[in-house]
Amino acid sequence: MLAYLGARFGAQAGKENADKAIFVQIVTSERAVWREAMRGLVVELTAEVRRGAVSPAKPVNWRKVHAARAGIVLRLNPACRDVGTEDKHALDRALFRAVEELVSARHTPKPDWLKKADTVEKAAQRLIKKEWDKSKKEARTGRLEE
Repeated sequence: MLAYLGARFGAQAGKENADKAIFVQIVTSERAVWREAMRGLVVELTAEVRRGAVSPAKPVNWRKVHAARAGIVLRLNPACRDVGTEDKHALDRALFRAVEELVSARHTPKPDWLKKADTVEKAAQRLIKKEWDKSKKEARTGRLEE
């Protein structure tokens, strides 16, 4: 009887560990998709603005800019819009603000667009790097971070 119970509890613990490993793998995979999508959207946004800033023959397609902006913002934590929240979402907030400043720079001199595009790219790099480091840690430890 004790052998049966031991085997039963062992099997249950093994199943729970396997389920947890699968869950961590799925979350890690989803984070990779998120990072790749964020990179693509930042490239779309900044490339379109940069092209328009340096090429008078090809004005900025602001519809594309706003579509990329929406894609970026929808991938950020909603708390990034809240002023005075804890610093947990500081990198999301920095990217949100940089994107908003870039999109609202439409009526400023074009050289300002290039500086604001740089700011967006730097903010995105920091956020993507943080998420990459989080994924590596989760894969290594098998535990998800909040």
